[in-house]
Amino acid sequence: ALQTTGGAGISGDAYIGGNVVYGTVPVLNGSSTTTSIGTGAKLVDSFASATYRSAKYVISVTDVTNTQYQTSEIVLAQDGTTSTISSYGLVYTGSSARMTFSSNIISGNVMLWASGVSANNTIKLQRTLIPV
Repeated sequence: ALQTTGGAGISGDAYIGGNVVYGTVPVLNGSSTTTSIGTGAKLVDSFASATYRSAKYVISVTDVTNTQYQTSEIVLAQDGTTSTISSYGLVYTGSSARMTFSSNIISGNVMLWASGVSANNTIKLQRTLIPV
């Protein structure tokens, strides 16, 4: 692990094979998660509400049935009781968005849910978490 107390500069490409960590808390999950989703709500991510206050997701959706695609970003804020999301930058092929998203808190964990328009979808997401 590279550790420095005076700062570090990079004058080229930087490749990260794991998480970016602030103190001891991971804030950027450097990998992408792929999940299969149908028309019912399915959990696509969760994190502890006591550890992280907010999250940002970059999302790519493939509607396998109709060969259509969607991309967007979601920001999420939570206060330990209520979770709120806002989706922006929504771009899709076809006549409508391919997936919808919602969030809530269950047993101290913030949940991000997705529901597809058709029965056969995949979702890839990358997230950034901000500690409490």
